[in-house]
Amino acid sequence: MTPPDDTPDTRSDPDSPLAAWVSVTLIIAIASAVAAFSGVAGSFAWLAKLLCVIALVLLGASLLLRQLR
Repeated sequence: MTPPDDTPDTRSDPDSPLAAWVSVTLIIAIASAVAAFSGVAGSFAWLAKLLCVIALVLLGASLLLRQLR
């Protein structure tokens, strides 16, 4: 079923800011690992993992709330 024209589209956006932050931190972690900055690489890898987990939790909550509605 499609939403009426006046209803905003609430589907997930692949260009969301959270997905962009995960990608940026992952790229920085990989670049740091290649340059042998292990402390920086570890920090950015941890941050990318944390942002990915947050995105998955938000996705799960969104799907659950959509089913309850």
